[in-house]
Amino acid sequence: MLLKSALSLVFLTAFMGTAFGADPTALVPIYKTNEPWPELGFDVSTRQVPAIRFEPQEDINLEYIQLWFMNNSSIYQGEVTITLNTDDLREDGQSQPSDYILESWTFQISSQGLLQKDVIYSELKPYLEEGQRYWIVAQSESPPLLNPVWNVSGPIGDDGVIGYYGRLDPLDGEWSVGSSAVPSIQIYGQN
Repeated sequence: MLLKSALSLVFLTAFMGTAFGADPTALVPIYKTNEPWPELGFDVSTRQVPAIRFEPQEDINLEYIQLWFMNNSSIYQGEVTITLNTDDLREDGQSQPSDYILESWTFQISSQGLLQKDVIYSELKPYLEEGQRYWIVAQSESPPLLNPVWNVSGPIGDDGVIGYYGRLDPLDGEWSVGSSAVPSIQIYGQN
């Protein structure tokens, strides 16, 4: 009886995977930082727009993105809009997010001072090309000090550099970009 139940479960799992979407065993990590630090992060507000750059190592379709957030305030729980942007090369040779958005998601951050793990699934499943640069950008209409916080990836390596980070100051419209500590993120796709 136990063997029959186990075989039924295997069949049902295989059927559900093929009938209702992608086979989870075929998911490929596109980009992964370390796990988040629970108390540190990048403010996401009307004064700061953090972003992280990644480059797929193979041609792949986006499946989902996993991020960690917390809130600076217990009285105001703002929304965050995450966008997947293409890359724009500036005149000085620096890479920054372009204005071209491949997909976007909006959700509320409800936890204060505690990690909130958010998994956002791609509906459009954009095709990401090997070796091309892409950006994940976080924006919020929340005011400073009442804003969501995108938790930093940790522990930081010996040199303090673990990725390519960008920050837009909406007041002057300029991106500051370079290698530094980055927000915690995991990006998965399927061939």
